Amino acid sequence: MRCPSGSAQPRLNYICDAKYKAAIDTFRKRVNKNGNGFEHGIDSLEPSIAPKGTALFEYKGQPSVKNLSIDRKARNSTKIVSQKCADDFCVLSMLLHSS
Repeated sequence: MRCPSGSAQPRLNYICDAKYKAAIDTFRKRVNKNGNGFEHGIDSLEPSIAPKGTALFEYKGQPSVKNLSIDRKARNSTKIVSQKCADDFCVLSMLLHSS
């Protein structure tokens, strides 16, 4: 297929698609057969990630001791939840591979 003539948008789309296809053809797309810990625990991670983003946004917009404290609490909460998800996924993977 040749690069379309005309406006810039179809040309840009063609170039982006060609770059993506060339990268996939060259390096191949990896498929993780064992799954992904992030995808595994997304239901428990999402409620923790949203407040973390909000707290960071507030702190960046209005830096203060109070907003920093809120941001740190949100980060720590997300860190705890993500570590629990990673541990659960690790245990589940070990159970699946041991049988």
